[in-house]
Amino acid sequence: MSRLQRFLGRPQKFLINGEEMELKPLTVKDLDIILDLGDDKKRNAALQQVISRTLRRSFPEEPEEEIEKIGLQHFEELVSAIMKVNNLEGKKKAEPTMPLDSSEETPSQST
Repeated sequence: MSRLQRFLGRPQKFLINGEEMELKPLTVKDLDIILDLGDDKKRNAALQQVISRTLRRSFPEEPEEEIEKIGLQHFEELVSAIMKVNNLEGKKKAEPTMPLDSSEETPSQST
């Protein structure tokens, strides 16, 4: 067993619209699209690539045309599973370290 074996992405099984699907995660080779998810101008295209690459990796025997024609009625469940397998789920947003006191007025609130 190689020293890096434990760091390899592992497939996960998900129940999507009553169908069990084993999804395989993206790898370091896909870092380009992962980084693009953080760019407002590239986010939509990057998300499309995350979905497409994950499905092609998970179902290499399926024709690409069929993968591209998956209906939007399955989008929410499918994207949720793809984000989970790739550890791209929404992370908890940073909270302010010192909440504003609601009794304090800002200059725009003074009368």
